[in-house]
Amino acid sequence: MVAVKQWGNSLALRIPKDIATTLLIEDNSLVELIVKEKTLTIKPTTTHLLKYWCCVCYNFSIKKGDRFS
Repeated sequence: MVAVKQWGNSLALRIPKDIATTLLIEDNSLVELIVKEKTLTIKPTTTHLLKYWCCVCYNFSIKKGDRFS
């Protein structure tokens, strides 16, 4: 569970590091926000997923600090 905090005129969520790492989300990454039936879904952009699957399919290693944006 994470807390919602005020950030200027908006609200913000902190994404835990282990989740961000799994989804290849980093500082300045773009994500898609989808609201359906009072549920918020956060999805990494296609660009991040494409780069991730290229690494998986071609057996590239993803190292700490690698940038995918």
